[in-house]
Amino acid sequence: MNKKLIVFNLIVIGLILLFPIINFCWIHSSSNYTFWDIYYQTEYHEIIYILIGIIIFSSLISLFKYSKLINVNLVLTSVFLMIIIGVFINDIIKLKKEEKEYIERAKEDIKNDKIIFLHSGGFPLPEFSSETYAKIDSIHNKYGVDYINIGVLDFKHDKLELKYEETVKPYLEKRNGKDWKKRMQKELDAIKREKLY
Repeated sequence: MNKKLIVFNLIVIGLILLFPIINFCWIHSSSNYTFWDIYYQTEYHEIIYILIGIIIFSSLISLFKYSKLINVNLVLTSVFLMIIIGVFINDIIKLKKEEKEYIERAKEDIKNDKIIFLHSGGFPLPEFSSETYAKIDSIHNKYGVDYINIGVLDFKHDKLELKYEETVKPYLEKRNGKDWKKRMQKELDAIKREKLY
């Protein structure tokens, strides 16, 4: 029984340590990240606090009779494992709900003939004069699009924005013709070369 309990606890600890990585990879499945990118993005400090709490709790419990504690430990570990699985399932449900919201926003923007692409990346410094920005906006209006920087780095938003782009792509191709992005970019490049700050 003792070896089984140790194996069970090692499996649970392994799942606890893998949970943030699995969660991150699930949310950002379409992006390519290195191991270190994932490591820095996951919040391991919470997991470390939980593990320290388990160690302290186990140390305190070890003062009591051993035979009764094996059953208590098994129950507590099982409950903790169920909580982790519940959190993971909850994250998946939230992500699916947010995907639907982005698709609904896309459909609403199609009705209004104004596609608004939201992108993350922080606020950039102004590169052009206000007249150049006005010309850039008029080109965007011509193609029925607008690009808004949301001002923060948000990988989850970037993945959800891909759903938005998938939804509006057929509409924009029908409205502006094939390769509309290339044509728009050529016009934008011409204006940007014209008037730098």
